[in-house]
Amino acid sequence: MRQRLPLIILFAILFIGMLAGLVLSSKLDISSFSRADNSPEVNFTSTAPSDLNQIDNSGKAFSKIANQVKPVVVTIISEKKVKVGGGFDDIFRKFHKDMPDQGLGSGVIVHSDGYILTNHHVINEADQITVRLVDKRVFRAELLGSDPLTDIALIKIDAEKLPVASFGNSDLIEVGEWVLAIGSPLSLNSTVTAGIVSAIGRQIDIIGDQYGVESFIQTDAVINPGNSGGALVNIKGELIGINTAIASKTGLYQGYGFAVPSNIAKHVMEDIIKYGYTVRGYVGVGIKDVDATYAKAVGLKNAEGVLVESLMDKGAAKESGLEEGDVILKIDGRNLNQSNDLQAYVALKQPGDVVQLLIQRNGSQITKSVTLKSVDGSTSPPPAQSRKNTNKEKEDEIGSGMGFEVEEISDNVPRGKGVIVTNSSWHAKEQSIYEGFFITKVNDKPISTMEDYRAAIKNLKNGDAVIVHLMTSRRENKIITAIEVKKKN
Repeated sequence: MRQRLPLIILFAILFIGMLAGLVLSSKLDISSFSRADNSPEVNFTSTAPSDLNQIDNSGKAFSKIANQVKPVVVTIISEKKVKVGGGFDDIFRKFHKDMPDQGLGSGVIVHSDGYILTNHHVINEADQITVRLVDKRVFRAELLGSDPLTDIALIKIDAEKLPVASFGNSDLIEVGEWVLAIGSPLSLNSTVTAGIVSAIGRQIDIIGDQYGVESFIQTDAVINPGNSGGALVNIKGELIGINTAIASKTGLYQGYGFAVPSNIAKHVMEDIIKYGYTVRGYVGVGIKDVDATYAKAVGLKNAEGVLVESLMDKGAAKESGLEEGDVILKIDGRNLNQSNDLQAYVALKQPGDVVQLLIQRNGSQITKSVTLKSVDGSTSPPPAQSRKNTNKEKEDEIGSGMGFEVEEISDNVPRGKGVIVTNSSWHAKEQSIYEGFFITKVNDKPISTMEDYRAAIKNLKNGDAVIVHLMTSRRENKIITAIEVKKKN
């Protein structure tokens, strides 16, 4: 009996504790928090189908955009011939032959009659351009014009009733928007990738020219070699960019791609169709970004605007009263945060257009009206013309061994008389002779007409070294170079 008493006491204590716990829990209503089926906030049965439907609809939206845009994106094969084979001695030279060096890119159909936008670097130096459509038809393409300052080119195929891309307004895009990239990366035709706009107005210094227009759309949609020239579209299926470059240390995608905004590409396209080349107005300033220290020195609260470092003699800015050291804060009411903001906006303007500049000078803000000029100082655009209907003389000088084509510039084009390089091979480019440069002298003979040029090269022999005097397409820099005549056998 003495051994059982402690057990009875222990059970009694446990029983009393259980009763106390039940009473306490009933007063605190703890049990009401333990039943998920009584919670009014969560109802998986009612919400799950709706959520799944939304996800399904989002996926179908992307499919709809892809199906809409894929037919307007083409594959471009550019070929240039290179010499291959043995050849350490004359005995082996008969085995030399031209073999095609192929490049792969993409393009976007912008007119039902066969006009296609692509990148300048996709077709640059190509001896032959081939276009393959989504329906597997293949066409030879003609190069209508190319603009290395924006990396945009326009080609044409002999076809009709083609599907056409719908242009969007690239000025309206915002960081974070969904976008789709469509092209032929790594020979994989009609590849579609999705991402968002990661940044806008990005300058990555790939044009390699102080007048290059870089205001790229940055996206994390996957872009690889072969995507160049393809479409970047918004969720409406509108063309907002031409895919151009990737940020990579390997040559393949590593996170970000870059596209030329559609507004810039469209402007270049329209100029090439109308004039045969790109027509631009220039402010006539050398500029750079304003940093925080300079902003503080001139009394700006923030590092904004672009600093005028130099003024072109007889340029539009100088004649309008701008001064070195001015900070341009706005153009036509648009804020300028970096130098390429100004270049990208002016790239859409023509000679004769008037822009309003808000200037910070000596602690005060003033407004200046500037009438843009062409590279040659004209304040009016050239007359519209068609390369196919022009009366200009054109001669293929590649066959004569000089490595480039030239064309005479007529009186009605405000570039003046002379001859202009219209096509340049790798041989000529190695000697700094590029499309758009003006030839002013060959050896000691001044060049003003095609007759002058023909006379200057008439007696050249294979292996001769020729001194060529040139002016850049903006007529600001003079170049003297030499090129060896390499006539085809």
